[in-house]
Amino acid sequence: MTTQRSYLPALTTPPAQAEQWQDMAGQPNEAFLRDDARVRELALALRSVISMRKPANRDQTESLVRAVADHLYSQRSISRSAKNGGLPSSSLEKVLAYIHANLDRSITLAEVAELANISPYHFTRLFKKSTGHSVHQYIIQQRIEIAKRLIHEGQLSLGEISLRAGFFDQSHLHRHFKRHVGTTPAAFAELCKNVQ
Repeated sequence: MTTQRSYLPALTTPPAQAEQWQDMAGQPNEAFLRDDARVRELALALRSVISMRKPANRDQTESLVRAVADHLYSQRSISRSAKNGGLPSSSLEKVLAYIHANLDRSITLAEVAELANISPYHFTRLFKKSTGHSVHQYIIQQRIEIAKRLIHEGQLSLGEISLRAGFFDQSHLHRHFKRHVGTTPAAFAELCKNVQ
C-alpha cells in the first residue's frame, strides 16, 4: 500500500513549526508566521477535491490553487507598502479600512484619494505601489472574496450575493468571478456543497 503525500499541510503550518520556513537571509518568512483562515479554508477545499481523484476535478483544483496563490500574493503586496515608495502605512490602513467598510456600494477614486490627502492621480500610483493592484482591481478582488464567503455559506441566491458583495447585478459578479477565480459562481457553489 502506497501512502499519498499531501502538500497541503505546508499551507496551514502552525506558528510553532514556522521556523523551518525561512527566507534567504535565514529570517522566518512572515507569510508562515500568521494563521490565515482564508488559506486554511482553501486548503481544506483543495484537499477535498484532490481526494476525489476524478479527471473532471482538474479545473476546480487549478482554480483553488490560483485562489491560494492570489491570496498569498495580495497579503505580501500589502506588507511592502511605503518601503517601495507607496502610501505611508497609516494612510494605507485608513484607505483599506474605508474600502472594506464600503464594498457594498460604489466607491469613487476621489473618495479614497481624499482620505489619503493627495490627488487622485498621485493616489493611484502610490496605491498600486503599495498593494500591487490598481484601486479598481483591489476593490473587485475584495468583492470577489465577499462573494466567495457568501456562496460558501449557502444562505443566499447568487442575485442577492452579487448585490451584497457590491456588484451591479448577477452578470457583473459572474464576469469578474470567472476572471478572478477561474470558475463560475454556480460551479463554485456546487464545489462548496461537495466540500461540506
